[in-house]
Amino acid sequence: MTTTYRHITQLRLLSKKVAAGFSADDIHELRVEAKKLRALLRLAGPDDRRFPKTFRHIYKAAGEIRNLQLLRRRLTAFRAGACPTVRGFLRSPRPTAPDGET
Repeated sequence: MTTTYRHITQLRLLSKKVAAGFSADDIHELRVEAKKLRALLRLAGPDDRRFPKTFRHIYKAAGEIRNLQLLRRRLTAFRAGACPTVRGFLRSPRPTAPDGET
């Protein structure tokens, strides 16, 4: 089995896993695997070997979902008190500007 075929097979498997449950780990793995395949295709030749448009849209959507998942994780940690430095900064009084300045 060639390396390219292995990456494509893995991408198909991960696509099914992502569609079934949107697991953060599965989305991350899908994006990593796509990057590996894209890099391999770029090394294989100078011609423009682009992913099909549908796959590019899926990859982009998976990236947006991944970013939202990470944001949610960070906000949950913040809410739980895992970020005392930031919370302290946000609660500290803000300096006021002298009269006439904004």
